[in-house]
Amino acid sequence: MKKLTHFPRHLQIFVSLLLALIAHSSRADAIVWSCSRSEPKQTTFEGIKAFRIENLTTKDTDTISITLLDLYGAYGGEVIQMGKNHLSVCSLPPKDPLQITAMELLGYTPEEFLKVSQPSKGALIFIPSIHQMQKCIHENHPAIGFLKNVVENERVAPCF
Repeated sequence: MKKLTHFPRHLQIFVSLLLALIAHSSRADAIVWSCSRSEPKQTTFEGIKAFRIENLTTKDTDTISITLLDLYGAYGGEVIQMGKNHLSVCSLPPKDPLQITAMELLGYTPEEFLKVSQPSKGALIFIPSIHQMQKCIHENHPAIGFLKNVVENERVAPCF
């Protein structure tokens, strides 16, 4: 029987990300990777805008779908195409402790992320504090970011 001596690079990244996400999910300072949601569709009834009933009852159809490899690549400086748009990546400043924790969860060192955070790299959008993260994710749809707690509303939901 032939023994596998190495995994393909993408499979290694996927497995390590999955293990890191599982290990960090029980910690108090866990990172919740969050994705933007589309605005609910509206219908006009005699000049009055109204939400369509089916969009009020279907929960996850409007949250963008990304993979762990997309998440890893986006924070690594890759431009991820989402339909006609590029995926926006909401981020704290490279030296912010929470940003460092998030990057370590993805397997990046602070130095690697600092190199990627140069203006010409990827689709990173820097915000001054975690308090603006939810706003950044919504306003830059399609977008990803991270929060300290699970937030699920009409604008933002967990990616996974």
